[in-house]
Amino acid sequence: MILSRRPTRISWVQLAGLLTIVLDFGVSFWVELAQNGYWFWQYDKILHTIAGIGAAAAFLPYAKRPSEAVIATLFLGIAWEILEIVFIPPVEYGGFGWYLLDTAGDLIVEIIGAFLILWCLKKLNARQ
Repeated sequence: MILSRRPTRISWVQLAGLLTIVLDFGVSFWVELAQNGYWFWQYDKILHTIAGIGAAAAFLPYAKRPSEAVIATLFLGIAWEILEIVFIPPVEYGGFGWYLLDTAGDLIVEIIGAFLILWCLKKLNARQ
């Protein structure tokens, strides 16, 4: 089995998830500062999908059920969106309505990423 429910040490999946989150958001801030915005508008959705994958992989060893890892990923996404509104005012999105659409889309793709990694790990565990 790839992941144990109560790890005595950090698993490679968990380390990969944490590294993914750190690199993902580090690159996000760098791109935003260096390029004065995204040059590829779907980049934000790709970024949040990868973050959902990394967060679910990092939280899964501590969850009693896989759904708890998805919920933890959702809370991390909400915390990120709160942090984002501090650094990027909604005016830059074209108004508060567009900001809400962007936030909803970000949270949806994070949850899709979380379910994607859980599905992949379930398939890998079934093969073993």
